[in-house]
Amino acid sequence: MKKEVISIVMAGILAVGACGCKKSEGKDRAGSGKLPSSESQEMEETSGDKGNEGVPVDLPSGDEETDDATAPGKEKTDATSDTTAPASDITDPTSDKTDPTSDPAAGEKAELPADRLIFTYEQSNHAWGSQQVTYLFFGDGRIYLCSNDAFAYAFGGPITTMSDELQAKIDLLLRLEPAATVDPKAVYDLYYFADQVDPNANVEKEHVMYDYGQKTLYYWAEDGSKVICKSEGDNNYIIDDPNISQVETLWTTVLMKMKAGTDYQKMSVYGSSDLPMTTIQCGYFELPEGSSGNYIFKNYDDLKTFAEKNGIRLTGMDLFEKEENREKPLFVQFDLFNTLGHERSYDAAVIKDGTFYFLPSENCKDPSVGDAVGQALDGFMTVCAFGDQNNLSKNQYKTLGGELWEVYDSAGA
Repeated sequence: MKKEVISIVMAGILAVGACGCKKSEGKDRAGSGKLPSSESQEMEETSGDKGNEGVPVDLPSGDEETDDATAPGKEKTDATSDTTAPASDITDPTSDKTDPTSDPAAGEKAELPADRLIFTYEQSNHAWGSQQVTYLFFGDGRIYLCSNDAFAYAFGGPITTMSDELQAKIDLLLRLEPAATVDPKAVYDLYYFADQVDPNANVEKEHVMYDYGQKTLYYWAEDGSKVICKSEGDNNYIIDDPNISQVETLWTTVLMKMKAGTDYQKMSVYGSSDLPMTTIQCGYFELPEGSSGNYIFKNYDDLKTFAEKNGIRLTGMDLFEKEENREKPLFVQFDLFNTLGHERSYDAAVIKDGTFYFLPSENCKDPSVGDAVGQALDGFMTVCAFGDQNNLSKNQYKTLGGELWEVYDSAGA
């Protein structure tokens, strides 16, 4: 059973979205391995146009390939520096047994801060539609699997360094259950060598195929910089650093030791900086019989119709009055109570395996029945603009309770 679980996890990481890949020949000098914060070149693989294959954001683009069906191989730099452990000192990726001499930090405490982001493994393919998956590895071995690009791209270009906005998204993520875990020792061993990779090491790019996608392993240094450690796909990147061969071996160890959780699904996490989202106090009203209080309104005008019918005063809704949001579908959750002494607010919208729900903030407080405040009726409504009409016609979303979000019919109301 253990081998079956590991096989499933490995398949999820190693699989790519497109087939019919065509090899080509071509390589060029790509520059340093560090992601410059001033540049915003997009890490994006080929999208079907032979003359427009993408390159990782940290590497400058160059003139590209010919149409030859094969590409000459290139040996990668051997690890020869004093910082590199002998090959015999590396733990066998297929074995659960650990030789004490394999610890690259013998005599040191092999432990990283639990909540520190150590690695991201970013997969993207835009040859057939657009797919982006990011694996995030933390110091204590937690692994999160995100299907939206919030952890790889930001407004204006790719994410190249840690920022307050990215840290806020990570803080949201860490409040959720991880998709998988791995032995923290394996993460530490990989970290030990990745931390010694020269961020300014020379990197050579070799174009090898089309429409395959790109898979890139990045190390997040303590200063917040993002260093490329491995990248393969449409373009292979040869990093001229003696630690790279050990990084590649230990990366395989991490993959082999991953253990899937009970819920190994990709998720998308959207904060208020990603989607229009707000919670307002709406007062109490009677929901239709059998309603869960979770509605999808086709646009803002439908929400106004519902509000007028139920005596809800829409205040603080300027964000949804804007032209760019007015025609977007709105996910609206009503939290209605029969006592005072409560508060509702939400930090993010989470989508996982067809379930759409709001992540409660730490300010949320449930009412305590019969407290000193006394009996009363009150309620809150949380509104989020997400997707488009085409998205709604193709997908049905469930609440955490398993009920379907109800699409409000303004014509039949």
